[in-house]
This record gives sequence, C-alpha cells and structure tokens, in this order.
Amino acid sequence: MEEEDLILSPSPYDLLFQALTLIPIRHYLIALFVLCTIFFYNFVEFHFLGDAILRYFRCRVNLIYNPDSPLYHGVVSRCQILHGRYVATPWLASPHIQTCFLNFHGLPPVFTYTR
Repeated sequence: MEEEDLILSPSPYDLLFQALTLIPIRHYLIALFVLCTIFFYNFVEFHFLGDAILRYFRCRVNLIYNPDSPLYHGVVSRCQILHGRYVATPWLASPHIQTCFLNFHGLPPVFTYTR
C-alpha cells in the first residue's frame, strides 16, 4: 500500500517545477534585468549612483603626512580643497570614464610602458 502511494505521489522536483511555471514570465525577465544591472554596475566599477546618493554625506579627506615636511608646507597647507569635504565629480565615478576623459579632454603625459 505504501509503495503504491510513493509511486502515485509526484516527485518534489515535479511540484517545484509546477510552482515555478505559475510565476509569470515578466517576473523572471525583471529579475534577470535587475541581476544583470547589478553585475554590470559592479563589473564596470561605475559608482555614480552611490556618489549621487551620498552627495549630501560628504567625507573629509584623510591625509597621512608629516606636519614638519616641506611638502606639507608647500602644498597641503596652501590647498584649501584638501581641508574641506570631498565629493567625487561625475567623471571620477568610474576608472574607465576617467581614462576616456583624460584621453579625449585632457593632456595625458607621454610615457612608455615596459615589462
């Protein structure tokens, strides 16, 4: 009797598949879109949204330096930007965008790279 019940009862995998077929296809597509967006956002290291959200929570610039150094007296003490809060500009939101910006709009230094 128990063997007949086991044979007639559906497999748990069949039940799971039936439950998954009840979910509309658009929900799967939305989930796939969200996962692809998150993957692409992290893969490209494009943290523009994080910078836009945290724009009002600016961080102080933390410098490790020797206060008796001539470099400190020559540069850091005269640069007011280093004494205030830091907010990344839109073209600094991704290292790839930084490279493109420097290549097309800046004057990149000439160098040769050898291994």
